[in-house]
Amino acid sequence: MVRRLLPVLCAPLVLLAGCGEAAPPAASPLPGDAPPLTAADLVGDSVGYLAVLAAEDRRAPTRADMATLLDALESESNGTARAAARALGRLERPELAEPLLEVLGDPAADASTRAEAANAVAQSVRAADPDTRRETIAALLSVVSPESPPELFAALARSVARIPPADDTQATQVAGALVSWAGAADHDVTGRLGLARAILHHRRITQRAYPEYDAAPLLPLLEELGTGADAVVRGVAVGARRTVNQPPSDIEGQRLLDDPAPTVRREAMMWAGARQGDSAQPWQLEWLRAGLNDEAAEVRIAAVQGWIGRARETEGCQPLIAAATNEAGLSDPGDAVALAAIGGLTPACAEAGEAADALRAIVSELPGAPTAWHRPAAALIALTAHHPEAASAALPAFVEHDSPFARTAAATAAGRLEDDDLLRRLTSDPDANVREAALRAWGERAPTELVLAQLERPEPQLLQAASALLESRSEPAIAPALLDALDRASSPVRATMRDARVALLETLGEVGSPESHTRLEPYLSDDDPAVAALAASIVSGWSGVDTSAQPTGLPSLPLPSFAELAALEDSVAVVTMAGGDRFVIATLPFEAPTNAVRFMRMARAGEFDGLTWHRVVPNFVVQGGSPYANEYAGHGDYTRDEIGLVGHFAGTLGVSTRGRDTADGQVFINLVDNLRLDHDYTVFGYLVEGLDAVRRVRAGDVIERIEVRGR
Repeated sequence: MVRRLLPVLCAPLVLLAGCGEAAPPAASPLPGDAPPLTAADLVGDSVGYLAVLAAEDRRAPTRADMATLLDALESESNGTARAAARALGRLERPELAEPLLEVLGDPAADASTRAEAANAVAQSVRAADPDTRRETIAALLSVVSPESPPELFAALARSVARIPPADDTQATQVAGALVSWAGAADHDVTGRLGLARAILHHRRITQRAYPEYDAAPLLPLLEELGTGADAVVRGVAVGARRTVNQPPSDIEGQRLLDDPAPTVRREAMMWAGARQGDSAQPWQLEWLRAGLNDEAAEVRIAAVQGWIGRARETEGCQPLIAAATNEAGLSDPGDAVALAAIGGLTPACAEAGEAADALRAIVSELPGAPTAWHRPAAALIALTAHHPEAASAALPAFVEHDSPFARTAAATAAGRLEDDDLLRRLTSDPDANVREAALRAWGERAPTELVLAQLERPEPQLLQAASALLESRSEPAIAPALLDALDRASSPVRATMRDARVALLETLGEVGSPESHTRLEPYLSDDDPAVAALAASIVSGWSGVDTSAQPTGLPSLPLPSFAELAALEDSVAVVTMAGGDRFVIATLPFEAPTNAVRFMRMARAGEFDGLTWHRVVPNFVVQGGSPYANEYAGHGDYTRDEIGLVGHFAGTLGVSTRGRDTADGQVFINLVDNLRLDHDYTVFGYLVEGLDAVRRVRAGDVIERIEVRGR
């Protein structure tokens, strides 16, 4: 079976901050398959690489662009060939699997290029028809060899496993292949991690598509991977193990609870919190109780979430009250454990009176904690269900709070309390996010004149919220107001206003009339294809005449030079928070060139300075960089997705999107291993140091500055 390795107990990215001899080589700073592409891989063919980059950035709409990519696939430069394979996969066109499979079948081709081709094949056919998927899986199975170089074997195993099988028979075939490959060679940590990630991909797909499919044959392999020396592999293996509907043995449970790596114990808590029948099993309760007292906050967060989902109704809320008030005095970066517990204190608790008392006590902390409003705000929202009178009495202090994030919580609470006077006041708040929260909390009760007033604002989240509330109304003033708002939101055309403009158009389609079609005709040739297509559909519906869109196309950001990309390999971005915390980011300029360059250009220009981390989800991500501190407002034009082999491990940086190729300058940092994001969201960088500092970030925390320096 697979070879055991010496223990590596550092988290994968903390290694970079100084775990001594365990640190990986500089050329491969991240766990995964093939090392990231670098300038050194492209020496002598920078021109060829830049041609590939340009064709990929345009999404290869012409025969000339496609010829550029296919020719580069046969380049004598391994780096250029690898970039071409990756670019073809990013187009997500099933017919491109054929030339990529030819590269895979060439034993003389570079292993890293073949690994990239394997990943690109899977990306190409991910949404293909069942017959295409069946044939592609069969083709990949025919070229996998456990004796291949580790990066190639790992990429092939993952690629086979992440293509949805055509039926349960093929799902069983893939599972059998994974087991066979594991036993056919001594795999190093790359191969072991590839196998663990492959099973995780495979089970996530088959668990949904084929619930009756028997995954039990995978258990011995998962046991082997889950007891190895590498903590990352163990964590991924446990994540896959919990998808197999078979309870753990006592020995397995004790091993997981005693594992020295928090990531493994966190996965154990997620397993314990998963549904295993109508009621929680004794082993689940035992594990969750252990996790609630774990020294690592990430483990306690998962235990709290599991307790809420599986134990609260039968075992009570005392553990949640203890976590919400941190009775044990444990370290709780960013109050993440307490916030998770507060959200679970509902009137369904058997100890509802005690829970309400705890919530009132936390709410009362607000006056003495002007910047630490997070726990009181969460408690206020929870208190509305327990004791509306107490929540109403406390609400004015939140409405008057200096932080718009606290006032947003006040809007949510006011909506639950149906306090229309406060909601009316909050819809006039200086901050657009507070206005939006008040509108959504008010819902259908919001007066039309107040909803229409929000259409005069420029912020996209307000335009979207107001549009949604106007869809079912019929006042004559609505359609003209929507048209005026659409014109304002379209001058000038900004790619990142797409969602708001689409929302306005969708509501116009519901409440408008054929007399308005002349106002929409200019949008038939809008820069944004999505807007032009929707305008054409609406005009066609109104006029009864088939109307076609003729979009002019959105502009692209200037592509980087080879020298600019190469310089980023020797640069880092130092993020200093307003409270003094600091963390350091390195980018992957030849893995995600347009997004890495955009981030560093914006950092140099000071565009992030003074902005916030507006979204913090414990045990998931922190997200920020929005000029309006919300997920809908970005910076200028879109950059495209640059999905590759690099996984969403703890400490990696990704780009926020709302659909394919809609990166708007916002970024997120993975707080834990989030491999479910792989192949959907771009990874463009990673933390060199400071993951603990990132885990202390709370919603609304301000980025004081980002400085770009040499390494």
